[in-house]
Amino acid sequence: MVRNVRVVEEILQHRPESSTCDGPGVEYLVKWEGYSTENNEFTWSSDMQCDEMLKEYWDSVAVRATRPKRGPPGRLAPVGKKRLRK
Repeated sequence: MVRNVRVVEEILQHRPESSTCDGPGVEYLVKWEGYSTENNEFTWSSDMQCDEMLKEYWDSVAVRATRPKRGPPGRLAPVGKKRLRK
């Protein structure tokens, strides 16, 4: 049996198993090498063979989680003393 093998170019995001009906583990939204973004799709972690890329993805998720939260778009975070309007 010949399987169609595609190469993962980038892992864009993930969703836990609980958000789907069934499946083995976490699903990842992947960008396939040589395909347009219209072909991005969620794929089970068990169907992927890119352990190093998965590790890099989770490392980047951890870094984003430790960054300070930003305020609403278009507003700057307060710095120093606040100026009051009179």
